[in-house]
Amino acid sequence: MSAALMIAEWENLVGKRYNWDSFWQDTKDVVWPHDQDFLIDRTPGERKAQRQFDMTGALAVEKFGAVFESLLTPRQQRFHILKASDPNLMKDRAVATFFEEKTNLLFQMRNNAASAFYDQAHEGWKSLAAYGNQCLNVEKLAPRYGVGLSYRQVHISAVWVETNPRGLIETIFFKFKISAHAAIEKWGLKRAPKAAHDLISRHKPWDELEFLHVVKPNMKQKPDAIGPERHRFLSWEISLKDKEYIPWEPFPGGPLLDGGGYHTLPYIYSRFSTNAMEKHGRGPAMIVLADNSQLQDMERSSTLATQVAAEPPSLTMDDDLLGDATGELDLRPSGMNPGWLDEQGNPKVKPYVSGMNYQMTEDAKEKKREIIRDAHFLTLFQILVDTPEMTATEALLRAQEKGMLIAPTVGRQQGESLGRVIDRELDLIDELGTGPEMPPLLIEAEGDYEVEYSSQATRLQREEEVQGINATIVDMAPMAQIDPNVTRVMRIPEAARFIAKARGVPAHLILSAEEFDEEIAIAAEQAAQAELIEAAPGLASAAKDLDAAGIQLDETGGGGLAA
Repeated sequence: MSAALMIAEWENLVGKRYNWDSFWQDTKDVVWPHDQDFLIDRTPGERKAQRQFDMTGALAVEKFGAVFESLLTPRQQRFHILKASDPNLMKDRAVATFFEEKTNLLFQMRNNAASAFYDQAHEGWKSLAAYGNQCLNVEKLAPRYGVGLSYRQVHISAVWVETNPRGLIETIFFKFKISAHAAIEKWGLKRAPKAAHDLISRHKPWDELEFLHVVKPNMKQKPDAIGPERHRFLSWEISLKDKEYIPWEPFPGGPLLDGGGYHTLPYIYSRFSTNAMEKHGRGPAMIVLADNSQLQDMERSSTLATQVAAEPPSLTMDDDLLGDATGELDLRPSGMNPGWLDEQGNPKVKPYVSGMNYQMTEDAKEKKREIIRDAHFLTLFQILVDTPEMTATEALLRAQEKGMLIAPTVGRQQGESLGRVIDRELDLIDELGTGPEMPPLLIEAEGDYEVEYSSQATRLQREEEVQGINATIVDMAPMAQIDPNVTRVMRIPEAARFIAKARGVPAHLILSAEEFDEEIAIAAEQAAQAELIEAAPGLASAAKDLDAAGIQLDETGGGGLAA
């Protein structure tokens, strides 16, 4: 396909997305005015908050970002581990060590300050709150910053997407701007587009140019091929000014091709909530946009009414009452207004009183604010703060309720966002050659792995199971007084291990099944030794009595008596 046809395909997507752009622009103006625009091209530094009079929505977006960071990508906690899909493989020490080292390496890459993982992830959660969509670009770190990974949140105003038959987003059109100087630095003199060379020759290196990066699934993948055909995804970069592909160089000095490819999707696009007929998501701020817009209007009206109450307009009987020399009443402290009293000493001017019920207005605004906070899950987490007198049982039930309510959203982000991010990270680590060597047993299993999440969100989701275990143990107690065998219904050690993991106990403090069995065996041996020591005086006395009676113990090892 020619570059011109690829551009036409993108322009078609731009036209189809106009209604979404309009929706997002309204949301942005009300909730996040200083964010990137969707339909308006503003000059840098221009004021954007003309429609914002109440900060509830803006603060809700910020707090949503903080809440979801703590739930899914906490900075001071390992929020997942890698393990073999086959549990039996994890019994092999080499396999278990491999996945432990791989997990360690992932977090080492993310914790690198140059990677910006946590900052960009946080921006993504806020984008999800405001617009219901986010897009994270994961690439290898530029060599000058060392060996590692780079994360960048791509604003959804610059990304157009298409889904595959399963509804997953796998086609990406990303439009970006960089200066001619940056274009030369990015692609080199040999590959840089004509438009960049032209600006450089005209001494305009800092003028910006527009480019398009297109990534699509490879429908004719050939894993054994040498060129781009071997990749799962094909990639093209296009200069919109020249309407030409920027050539791709597979290796230094090699042939220049129209495009390249990726083993894994470099743009991870996730959504908050979708319906079956739409490919874009809706976020909490979009869902309550009507309430947020009404709240802005109400706050604007209240502000004006407050100003009028503080500085009310004046009502006069005659139009010839001009006040002081300026034609107005002198309302300054100690100001004099001669001639403004009638013969009876009554003022000829009265302030206008609107009769507005301020309390009723504040109640109506607070109801709107509560709806907005609720849509962003904030009331769900605030209740534990607002009611500190609740019992431990009530707190656990609240935690269980939170787990139930956030499970759909958290589960979607674990599958559509974090899971695909991890796939991309592991692919890049393999390309960098920095990961541990895969053990033979895992190679036979084709390296099949899965992700086990262990963040606060996972603990909240498991709280219902924890409560079920605890309630069952309580219910079994009176039954066990009748039949002690009742306790055998549940594997108590495994139940304790599950609760410990669900409550976030560090993994190194929890004994594995094998370690637990060893502890039990050691304890049993120590108990047997203690019994022997305790029984030793009695045995010695019995032996003395037997000896006195002319009876000796059988020393042949049979354990009997000898006459």
